[in-house]
Amino acid sequence: MDTDLLVNLFERLRQQHPASAGEIGAVERWLLGAPLIRRYRINPHVVAADAALDAAAAIRVLLHGTQTGLFDMHWDVHCGHCNMLTDEIDDLAAAAAVAFCPMCERSFDVDFSERVEVTFSLHPSIEDLGFPPACPPPSALHPRYGMTAALGETAAATEVLAPGRYRYFCPLTRAKGVLRVEGEPTDEVQSAAVAQLAGPHYDVKEIAARPGPLQIAITNAGWPICGFIVHHDALTDELDASSLPRRLSGLELLHVPEYRRYFGGMVLSARERLTVRSVAIVFTDLCGSTRLYERIGDAPAYNLVRDHFELLIGAVEERGGAVVKTIGDAVMATFLDERSAAMALSATMRRLRDLNAGRPEGERLVLRAGMHRGPALLVNLNQRLDYFGRTVNRAARLLGVSRGGELTVSAALAADAGLVDLLAAEGWAAFRAAEVDLKGIEGTRAVHTACFPGLGAP
Repeated sequence: MDTDLLVNLFERLRQQHPASAGEIGAVERWLLGAPLIRRYRINPHVVAADAALDAAAAIRVLLHGTQTGLFDMHWDVHCGHCNMLTDEIDDLAAAAAVAFCPMCERSFDVDFSERVEVTFSLHPSIEDLGFPPACPPPSALHPRYGMTAALGETAAATEVLAPGRYRYFCPLTRAKGVLRVEGEPTDEVQSAAVAQLAGPHYDVKEIAARPGPLQIAITNAGWPICGFIVHHDALTDELDASSLPRRLSGLELLHVPEYRRYFGGMVLSARERLTVRSVAIVFTDLCGSTRLYERIGDAPAYNLVRDHFELLIGAVEERGGAVVKTIGDAVMATFLDERSAAMALSATMRRLRDLNAGRPEGERLVLRAGMHRGPALLVNLNQRLDYFGRTVNRAARLLGVSRGGELTVSAALAADAGLVDLLAAEGWAAFRAAEVDLKGIEGTRAVHTACFPGLGAP
């Protein structure tokens, strides 16, 4: 590591962002003391935990650092069955909807919210380790052996293995093999030797042993460092993301204002789409804006509409949301969860109520909203990231049911007791239920509408 260059670049970063000097210093100290295994692929949540920082602060510093030559940013694709890193992407334009895992030897859909992790590394001018991206196997695979060996060295470990089929692999080199444990049990220590070759291969592709103690020695004959991990061959149909270490997902990053400022022009290929398992979609619209223009004139009405955008977008970003697009006076925004969305809408309604204070009734700004949460597709629409699918359509149709000062949600969201309690605490009236026809959706649907006091339809 070029420590002098690292320190100089951090000093430049502090000069550019003096308000964040404390956070920047904490990340700098963490890097100077972090072991190689943690800094060659930097997880912002690990940095935050180790440096006693808020995760959002750690993410901000790392993103700022990409603009000053401190860090590179990576989109790492994880297999949904074994968690192995199957691909590293430096630009979303190279992302693909389907990936292949050489460990599991199967393809899987790339879920942007659960299988795409965003990591950072020091710029190669500061430290170039020459390693491909990697991650340890998750506990769900029940790993048995875990060894590393530097170039030219041998590491060994002994484990007592029950009958069964196991896999062994190196997460760095992607070498792999099969270990079969079968036959009569033994108390004698058996031995096996494996060498990591210069390419992505071990010299031994299959090991056979009897149930009992087995010592395996791994010799590194071709890489700066290699690993050797053994786990049961049986893989889950799909790993539960909640069982994995906390990491920054691609979907989370899209909701960080600094990311949108620095990388807002980064989009998927026009022919690709990525799955998003769950996202909260909110549509809002300003009621009576046409009459407002007629009543007070173009320039004053335009300024009021701009005020509404500033209030709404500010509240969305403060609560971790992201504005996807505006369509006339309407806004489409996304959130990681519906409760953050409800907080943003509540803040917007309060601010509009304050803005309306003392204004004639016909000149007040009144907002309506619709919200739904579920799966969606992340796509490239007119060179910007956008969302498509039934969840988006349902949220848009729920907006159509709403009137001024109202929020209309699907039955699934209305059944969330936490959301109901939050809205009550924020001053919303209790949900009222109705069965309605939603345009373009077959049959009637149950919808639930809450009203914010003091913001009735104009």
